[in-house]
Amino acid sequence: VIGYDNAHPVKEGSGPGKKRRSSKQFDHRHRGKRTIHYEYQDLATLLDNFWDEVDQILGKE
Repeated sequence: VIGYDNAHPVKEGSGPGKKRRSSKQFDHRHRGKRTIHYEYQDLATLLDNFWDEVDQILGKE
């Protein structure tokens, strides 16, 4: 499962000591259990990136 969102801050580190990113930027993407910072540019780029990742996961590249 993948997803892009900005509903909550990104946790950094691993284990129980994870800390929330202090940045006001909450934009990130999820791929499986991984959370990766995402630099939002605009809606068109977000949609292109999302569908490119879907195609990659489905093996269409």
